[in-house]
Amino acid sequence: MINSKNHCSMFCEGRSLVLRNNKISDKDLIILNEKERLLYFSMVENNPREPLVALVGLCPGYNQISKLVEVYNKKGDFDRARYCASFSKASSNISKMLRKIGVDKFLKVEIDNDFDYNSSELFFTTSLVKCASLKLGKGRSDEFDPLKFDFSKKCIENRFVKDILVRPSLRKIIFFGKKAEKIVKNFLINGKTIEEELKLNGKEVVFIPHPSGSNNGGVARFLRI
Repeated sequence: MINSKNHCSMFCEGRSLVLRNNKISDKDLIILNEKERLLYFSMVENNPREPLVALVGLCPGYNQISKLVEVYNKKGDFDRARYCASFSKASSNISKMLRKIGVDKFLKVEIDNDFDYNSSELFFTTSLVKCASLKLGKGRSDEFDPLKFDFSKKCIENRFVKDILVRPSLRKIIFFGKKAEKIVKNFLINGKTIEEELKLNGKEVVFIPHPSGSNNGGVARFLRI
C-alpha cells in the first residue's frame, strides 16, 4: 500500500495518493501536472541512522522511478522500494568522483565502483526535490529547472534543508551537477542561501559533476583535474 500522507505533508500541493494494489505502473504515481511537467510521488532516498555524507541530486529521474516501481511490484513495500532507488545506474561514476575528492579516506572505507550507497549507513542519498519530475510526453527529467515551478520551490524550501539538519551526524553535503549548484548558491530561504544555511550548521558543502551516463565527458574531465 502507498499513502502519500504517511511520507510527506505534500507542500507541493499535489493530489493525495492512496494505492492499495500490490502492482503499480509509473502512471499510478502522478500527483501533479504543472507547465507540461508531471510530478511522480516517489520520495526517493534511503534512511540511514547516523550518516556522515549526503549525496544530493536535483530530483529523481526516469531510472529511479523505474527502479522504484520494479521493487515495489516485487516486494509490495513502498519504503523498501524508495530506499534502494537513488542514483540507479550511476554508482560507478559516483565512486570515481568520491575517491577523487578523498571521501574514501575521510570515511576510512574502500569505495569500489559497485559500492551500494543506498544500503550504506555512511551515506544519505537524497535530492533537492524529493519526487521525480518528468517532461510530459517524453518521460525524461531533462530540462528541469526547479526554480521555474512552484511545486519544486515549495519542496526545496520546506523539505530539503530540514531533512539535512535533522541528521546532525552529517559532515559533508555533496551536490551533483550545475543545476543543483545554482540552486544551492542562489535560492534564498529566510534570507539565506542553502549553502549559507548548511555552512552555518557546520556542514561542508561540495559540488561535483552530475554522475549520469549522459555526463560521462564531464565526469572524465573532473577526474583529470
